[in-house]
Amino acid sequence: MGVILLFAIAALGAAVFLIGEAATLPARERHGSIRRAANYGKSRRASTGRPEESFGNRVVEPLKMGLAQGVLKISPRMTADAVSARLMGAGLGRVISPTTFLASKAAAAIGGVVGGLVVGGMAGGAFPILFAAVFALLGFMLPDVVV
Repeated sequence: MGVILLFAIAALGAAVFLIGEAATLPARERHGSIRRAANYGKSRRASTGRPEESFGNRVVEPLKMGLAQGVLKISPRMTADAVSARLMGAGLGRVISPTTFLASKAAAAIGGVVGGLVVGGMAGGAFPILFAAVFALLGFMLPDVVV
């Protein structure tokens, strides 16, 4: 009985809200039209002459380059040319760039550390460090297994 009463009160409140929204809609539309008319022709912002860069160009590309360079520093035998040859051999040379592949190795290793800490944290003791190391190693090696 109490649940039905709570539901009825919630429905009544929603009905009052919707009636209020419907009653004030014309006034809100009129206010918006007047504000747009008052600001018509005003310059919004001085143009710098150069187009805005996308999020990918500003953030993702530098992050990807940094992760790829970190992987190349960790494993000195691996080069971008060798990765490119492996991707071409796997038929992925036109789909995935060597930089993206190397960055995915780093991202998988970082995800492995986080996942290992979460799984190990549930086990307790010294397991978080052990699981983080094992999952990071698996994450680092996973993209090589796929290609």
